[in-house]
Amino acid sequence: MPKTRCTLALTVLVLVGGCSRGSAEPTATGATASPVAPTATTASSWAAPSYGPAVPGVTALAYRARIDYATTGQFQIRVHNTGPEPFTVSGVTLDSPGFQRLAATPKQSEFQPGALIDLRSTYGTAICGDGISPEPAYALLDVLRPDGRSEQLRVPLPSDNNTIPGIHAERCRAQAIAAAVTVTLVDLAVEQQNGAATVSGSLRLHRAGSTASIAVVDMLGSVVLQVRPDAGTDLPVELAASDTDLAVPIRIRQATCDPHYLAEVKTPFQFPLWLSFDGGDKQYSEIPVTTQQKDFLQGYLGDVCQ
Repeated sequence: MPKTRCTLALTVLVLVGGCSRGSAEPTATGATASPVAPTATTASSWAAPSYGPAVPGVTALAYRARIDYATTGQFQIRVHNTGPEPFTVSGVTLDSPGFQRLAATPKQSEFQPGALIDLRSTYGTAICGDGISPEPAYALLDVLRPDGRSEQLRVPLPSDNNTIPGIHAERCRAQAIAAAVTVTLVDLAVEQQNGAATVSGSLRLHRAGSTASIAVVDMLGSVVLQVRPDAGTDLPVELAASDTDLAVPIRIRQATCDPHYLAEVKTPFQFPLWLSFDGGDKQYSEIPVTTQQKDFLQGYLGDVCQ
């Protein structure tokens, strides 16, 4: 079974912390729906990927742990040393025709023969459009050999539970939603609530290319920041088809002050958002956070976690 390495307990999701290889079954993706506009390719429309040659002595598998569904922007690559010699992975990144390639995520993972270790990786902006498939996908591994040689391996990366196609479909739906409705985060301010410093604000929806009723179904935060509707606001909240704008009061508070997570988290300001159109299935999007707002929230974390 795939095994998670570094997770934590969030207020809204219980995530198991640690850096050991404890058991964690990959979970299937959440509810999906047809995108709003433009139409995005779905995973079921892709033909089975045809990979290049296997890499002797190493295999890889993509999957998402629970923490990956909560924080977005990341997934797990389960690497298996099937060869007779050890090696060290110093970096990993996704190589897929459906995503912009990012710089390698630094690692220092030692693989003895037979070792099976999960490496957390990020993914870039989705490349969407007719005929664009995210597979075949590859894991690019920066590897150091026992004799001091370094090399980059391009390892075929099949998916458990349609991981790579599922992420691609979600990201393309998010792009389609952005064309249907504009979402902004406004009026951030630090306030005391029940003796603790929190951040108040509003989530504003402005109708763009959609004529449907649009409901805010759910929202989450990141590993280090919790984002929820403010007290007295129950979800879903709907922007009626006859209206142009909607404001949803929200509250942001720290989810952890653990120095490890504050220092290592890659996506502290990626906040998942789920919308529905005309009462249909929920669709994944994200709450946009400006550079100025990121600085503000970083300052808030610094104050409450000092």
